[in-house]
Order: sequence, then structure tokens, then C-alpha cells
Amino acid sequence: CRPCARALLSERLVAALAPPAAGALGEGLPGLAGVWAAANYASPVRELLLGFKHHGRFAALPVLAGLFCQRFRSLRAQYAPDIIVPIPRAFLRYLYRGTDLPACLAQAVRNRFRIPVVRALGRPPAAAPQTRKTRAQRLKLAPGAFRVRRQRRLAGKAVLLVDDVLTTGATTIAAARALLASGAARVGILALAHGR
Repeated sequence: CRPCARALLSERLVAALAPPAAGALGEGLPGLAGVWAAANYASPVRELLLGFKHHGRFAALPVLAGLFCQRFRSLRAQYAPDIIVPIPRAFLRYLYRGTDLPACLAQAVRNRFRIPVVRALGRPPAAAPQTRKTRAQRLKLAPGAFRVRRQRRLAGKAVLLVDDVLTTGATTIAAARALLASGAARVGILALAHGR
């Protein structure tokens, strides 16, 4: 039942059950200062993430955000970002789901660590979802996949991209290239989960 499920959803329980993330995952992702994930894309993190994104199970958000912030705290000694930039959802995906998990995770970091969130990236309205594409198709993500806004806020800054799931890294590479071309000093990414 819902009350029991809410009681079971705790940061401590999910952290204990979640397979440990591999830490630095940056092999093969050119141009990135660092690539990290809070957990593997496996149970129970996978179920919580999908429940939030596709079924409106908002009770999972505090748990997912807590796990994400826990990982952020541990990587700050390696990579201290000046600003946080969430990977944006395509507008139609946002309208369909009504949620934007990367933006929620970025706000959780801002609230706990007082690091500014800058919505510096936008996607063209017709951006196709990546979920059903093969690895080869994802890696061919067009260079114009992201528009950069608020370039002055990026100039000379260490940027931390935030995303929900990292698979091939194609989205991350496209976003990082756009930010670096617009003046960011360096770009790293922290994903909630990785599924490589």
C-alpha cells in the first residue's frame, strides 16, 4: 500500500540496496573533466527512477535526490563546480511526463550546497527521444542537439552537468561540447544512474 511504500522509501535503505556506482566513469567520453554516477541503473534505483518519470510516483523524489546529493558530496573534493546545468528534456517529453528529473536533482544540489543552477541548455522542439536508439545511433547525436543560453554565466566556469541516466554518453558529449564552445572552462557530469 502507499503508506507502507513511503515508509520503506528511505535514503539509507536505497543506498544500502543500490549497487555501488563505479565512481569515475570517464573512459571514452572526450572533453569531460569527470564522469560520475550515484548508482548503477539496477534495482531498486531503476524502479524508483522509472516510477517517478513514467508513473508520477513523486514520493521517490526525496530518496533519489538524497542519493544524488550523497554522491555529489563525495565528489566535491575531486571536482568543485561553479555552476550546475541540468540536461534539459525535450519540450514535448516534458509536456507528456510533466516532470524533469535532472532539473529536480539540480535543485536538490542547489538547496543543499548553495551552488547556482543555470538552465544554460535548450533542445530544439523536435528533439527525438534517445531511449529506443541503438548505441551507434546515439553516438551520432547531431552537434546541434543543444542550444546554449546565458553564455555570460558560463564564461570561465567549471560546470557540472546533471542527468538522470547515463548510457552511451552521447547526450553528455553533445552537451559538454556546446558548453565548452560557449566559454565554459571545464565540464563534468554527475548522473543519478549509469547503465553501461
